[in-house]
Amino acid sequence: MDDQPKPPVRYESYLLRLRHVVSPSNGWVERDGAPVCQVMLQSVTSREQRYFADLEGLVAFLQAQAPGQAEAWRIG
Repeated sequence: MDDQPKPPVRYESYLLRLRHVVSPSNGWVERDGAPVCQVMLQSVTSREQRYFADLEGLVAFLQAQAPGQAEAWRIG
């Protein structure tokens, strides 16, 4: 039997909200031909909210929360 102490398990849970930006005068707002989204991430435990200008910013934040796990977050 192994009596070595085990590292603590780190677990985070988030609620992700993506909302398409709509202009009352002309419908969907686009940037470079793609719809613009507002991105909000909320911690389920602390209820802290973070806002991101784009999905790349969201992924960068999540990568920073799990150092050493960059390979798991590869996009594309």
